[in-house]
Amino acid sequence: MKCLDEDSLDLFGNFDTYAGSNLLVTLEKCDPEERDDCKDDTVIDEWLAFKYIVILQNSEKFVPHKFGQSRIEAESYV
Repeated sequence: MKCLDEDSLDLFGNFDTYAGSNLLVTLEKCDPEERDDCKDDTVIDEWLAFKYIVILQNSEKFVPHKFGQSRIEAESYV
């Protein structure tokens, strides 16, 4: 497993915004010509069965018709 090189990661934007960022996660099988401990496809497929990636999205939005701290609404989605 490899870690991100950056100390912090800022993801922003939405489907209807003019700008945004994304995070791409790829899973690559190892090359048996470079390593001698690679697993075969059957072992990999059995391990991947019923594995999931969970995404937690935090967002804040400005609500113009409210006043004070209630003008900022925070939400979290899984």
